[in-house]
Amino acid sequence: MVDSSLLFFYGFIGLVIIYLIFSFVRRSGKWSAIIQILSLIACMLIPLLFVDFGSGLWVLSTIILTLLASLAISIIVSFTNAWLTGKELNQTISAIHDAGIAAIAEKAGHEAVRCGIHIHWYVVYFPSQDLLEIGINQINVTPRLGSKFYVKTLAGRVLYLTPEYIVHPINDDIDMVCSLNEFYSFSDKTKSLVDNYILAIKDNVPEPWQIKNAAVGATENKQSGRCE
Repeated sequence: MVDSSLLFFYGFIGLVIIYLIFSFVRRSGKWSAIIQILSLIACMLIPLLFVDFGSGLWVLSTIILTLLASLAISIIVSFTNAWLTGKELNQTISAIHDAGIAAIAEKAGHEAVRCGIHIHWYVVYFPSQDLLEIGINQINVTPRLGSKFYVKTLAGRVLYLTPEYIVHPINDDIDMVCSLNEFYSFSDKTKSLVDNYILAIKDNVPEPWQIKNAAVGATENKQSGRCE
């Protein structure tokens, strides 16, 4: 008769493997799922250096090591993601001060990938508050209705918001969150809003996220012939 502790262990490992397989299939950054699978194998092998395979102590050691390894990997992935997105943001801000609108036009044209992590650029557009911000999805989570969404913006702010509208196709008359590529290519109006915001950042206009401030800055640029 099979020991009940072994049945529990194999059931636990089976659920973990199923979860990792689904994670691997669904994630854009599959490298983290691969690391978790390899760590699971390591957690099963390491206890064998000290205890017999299949013993209760081996089962307990494997479960504890698996949980600790999963926690450690989650922390490392979170810090790595934050560092990579911060680096991408800083480089983009520098490019804006050097090249102006051309810097963001490049970002709107393709998705950045660093070390296997897809970096997503979003536009937070709230015309009811005269607000437009562009930033990076800080924790690499797809925005969902009713769920908190974190964006670190080019203006140096961190927005914590709960989207009420995620619109496909775009409707530029309502408050919404959408990808930079969709917003920038939607119409001349949305492109102009993004361009004004970028020029406001380049020229250090106060509160560039306020649409009226960005528009004033863009008008002054055109009058002085400095629009890029």
